[in-house]
Amino acid sequence: MQRLEAATGHISPYSFTSALQRNNVKKNRYRDILPFDANRVRLPLPNDYINASIVDSGTRRWIATQGPLDDTVNDFWELIYEHSSTIVMLCGFTEDRRPKCAAYFPTEVDQSLKGRDTARNIAWTVRCVSKSVDEESGAVIREFALERRRDSLPTQIKLIQHIHYETWPDHEATTIDQLRALIHRTIQIHDRTATSTTPMVVHCSAGCGRTGTFIALQALEEMPDQDVPDLVDKLRKQRIASVQSLAQFDLLCDFAKTLKAG
Repeated sequence: MQRLEAATGHISPYSFTSALQRNNVKKNRYRDILPFDANRVRLPLPNDYINASIVDSGTRRWIATQGPLDDTVNDFWELIYEHSSTIVMLCGFTEDRRPKCAAYFPTEVDQSLKGRDTARNIAWTVRCVSKSVDEESGAVIREFALERRRDSLPTQIKLIQHIHYETWPDHEATTIDQLRALIHRTIQIHDRTATSTTPMVVHCSAGCGRTGTFIALQALEEMPDQDVPDLVDKLRKQRIASVQSLAQFDLLCDFAKTLKAG
């Protein structure tokens, strides 16, 4: 009887209880890509849910998340304010005429985007401070000033680094040379502006295929002798469907071979 009660009370590390709550379902871009309860990111109350997962690649900590929806942009910027200062975006706003990510940031220098989180009584402004193109990777590098005001407290400002790489087709692979350049530039920017323990936020549309592949690529870059299937398995236990397609898995295998060949 005691064994039965213990088994009944067991909570699976792969449960999605929070993601499936009535108030949270609408915050998920895709109904089958959900964060596990055990390692989901928690926001300040009144509602702590966001479709985002803390991922440990073995070399660094990440936050893997979906591309924000129009109704979750407030939550996304609260996530950034609370947990990170570097964003890697691996998708376009639209792809093949389908929406993939809300327009959650200003694209040009001196432009601003404003929002109000009424549930948390927070007003925020994101202003584009600088913009450049990294020649080797083709990524657009932006710096944002995130201004956050709450009640009568003084305005708080946090600088955010944003790396946007949008030439990677969904469910497909891209060039190894560009990806290596992208990884090197991302790590260079992050390590210059944040502590090594601060997680980077990375997202595509669903936050699993390209996102998981990018995290795996970076892990291989720092530890090239890792077994690729084991690495993918480890990531999928933290974010569902990480490395979503055969093309992405093959890309990891080719990347590992390139690293070992020198």
